[in-house]
Amino acid sequence: MNSPALETDDVMFAESGQTLSRLTGLPFLRASQSGRSQATTFVLASDLPQRWRRPGLISVLETSLGFGARLMATLCLWRKTPRHPDSQLHYTAIEPHPLSAADMRHVLQEAGFDVADFQSLLSDWPHLCAGVHRIPLPENVTLTLFLGDTRTALSELSTCFDTIFLTRPNGTGQDKQIASVAVSTRLAWLAGPGCHLVSDITFQSVKQVLGPALPAAAGIRFPEEAAKHIRLKPVDSVAKADIAESVNDDIVGT
Repeated sequence: MNSPALETDDVMFAESGQTLSRLTGLPFLRASQSGRSQATTFVLASDLPQRWRRPGLISVLETSLGFGARLMATLCLWRKTPRHPDSQLHYTAIEPHPLSAADMRHVLQEAGFDVADFQSLLSDWPHLCAGVHRIPLPENVTLTLFLGDTRTALSELSTCFDTIFLTRPNGTGQDKQIASVAVSTRLAWLAGPGCHLVSDITFQSVKQVLGPALPAAAGIRFPEEAAKHIRLKPVDSVAKADIAESVNDDIVGT
């Protein structure tokens, strides 16, 4: 991946002990919310546990890995919910401002995860250099990390994904990238048949851009506290995207 030098993020600690992003000065976790519970609710909104009850490859794309909450929630569900013995999980994550394994441990612990469950993964976490890093994991799981510019990473992907997590970036200057027509257009092309797109992004610019780029029957909504998913189909052009939005109102975080 041809990209400029990688600008990493680091954990700072507030006087209260809360973890903060060095790049933004903001908490990694939202006030009064459990990171693990929120991430689990987010993943459940994609219907992934239902999908991996069937044989075959399940491919997931996350546009902003952050401190890894949605990845870890997915791995927890993969291990603890019924799945077909011939199912495989390939999780691809992009992160323009990655954290070190040590910093991820701090935030994951604060979020309520048992980091002992991910000791092997964190021990194999790559050095923070721009490019593609692949990590084979037990139980038919492969993790591919794109560390660097979001648009560059998306342009190099050619896989059709079953699930796309359009997630809030941690780093400065990334909101405009995620909210761009180029990004939403590329995501439409990467969506496989029956793809579920789940987003926690609520800022107005994304609504304004994704609305025209990915037209939905009832409009695209990004509520602050509830995970939504949008069913996507492969398209010949973005103007012909056929998207039907549905809401899981009965999902409860674990």
